[in-house]
Amino acid sequence: MKHSKLRDKQSILELIIQKLEEDISISSQAVAIARDTATHQDCVGSSKYETMGLEASYLAQGQGVRLLALERSRAYFKQLTIQLSSDCIALNSY
Repeated sequence: MKHSKLRDKQSILELIIQKLEEDISISSQAVAIARDTATHQDCVGSSKYETMGLEASYLAQGQGVRLLALERSRAYFKQLTIQLSSDCIALNSY
């Protein structure tokens, strides 16, 4: 029974890491698109009222921050070791 619970916790941990890796892949693509848009020649405004490049740079920055947070989360979950310390699964049950 206890071995089964350990396996269940390990499966949940693997699912979390898998989901984070999928999110990182999507976020990396979003960062690249936003960066390319922000630096594209057609997005440079000819007046102070044309702000598409500026808005795209804010988006790229936000996407970059999100990507960094996802990468840190993945690193955290990858370093966890599963221990069977209790019968229930909680945020601190590792």
